[in-house]
Amino acid sequence: MLQQHPHRDPPVQLDEAYGLDNPVGKRPAKTATFLERVIVDMIESADRWRPLLT
Repeated sequence: MLQQHPHRDPPVQLDEAYGLDNPVGKRPAKTATFLERVIVDMIESADRWRPLLT
């Protein structure tokens, strides 16, 4: 369990802090979308190769 520092504000989501209409907020969203596509592609590739390797 994470402990909060007593003098710090609670963490804020990026979309709350910067908004997705702001370039700073869009960058993490674009990165997340890219990484999601990479992961889906890797899973699909593994599914295609699995029968050939068994």
